[in-house]
Amino acid sequence: MKNKLVILFIIGTFLISCFVENEESFGESNINTSKAYTIWWWQGNAVDTANIAYNLEMMNSAEIGGVHIIPIYGVKGEEDKFLEYMPPEWVDMLKYTSQKVKELGMEVSMTPGTGWCFGESWVENSDGIMNARIDKIDNCSANMTVDLTSTTNYPIDTVLHVMAECEDGKRIDLTSSVSEQKFLFLILYRKTLYIFYECSDQ
Repeated sequence: MKNKLVILFIIGTFLISCFVENEESFGESNINTSKAYTIWWWQGNAVDTANIAYNLEMMNSAEIGGVHIIPIYGVKGEEDKFLEYMPPEWVDMLKYTSQKVKELGMEVSMTPGTGWCFGESWVENSDGIMNARIDKIDNCSANMTVDLTSTTNYPIDTVLHVMAECEDGKRIDLTSSVSEQKFLFLILYRKTLYIFYECSDQ
């Protein structure tokens, strides 16, 4: 009887230790996903190692789990502190940030570009920033021509994809039927259209 109790005690102790270990490892591996993340503007990229460390340590102490860096325009009067986007000096600051974040158990990501949308009317649409939108047209009937330019919510620059959803739930790709932003709606039972398109309207 005593031997059985000893064996049960050993097994119980082992299972409890496994549970505690797994619970701790689970908490460690998921710590950042349960914390808030924040956007971190690098205004004029006027950053240095001392201030990067200070800011990250302050955010970490406030239970911030990660940062998303956005290089953006700088503060007027501080131009002498600006770093050009992408040269070695700037890359060194990004590398240091990555190392410091790892040291603090945080995470980091970055916008693949600088700041907000920019440009002017002289920038062609093919070179400018575009929006991708989806519009829906209900109650379409057979043998019907639909002018996409007059049915979408925004001016169309490029039609990317057109899908028809039939009454029986079947979906048909009509992209190849588009001609000069119009297409001929021919097959019976087609009911709803989904238009995926690019537009320059913000």
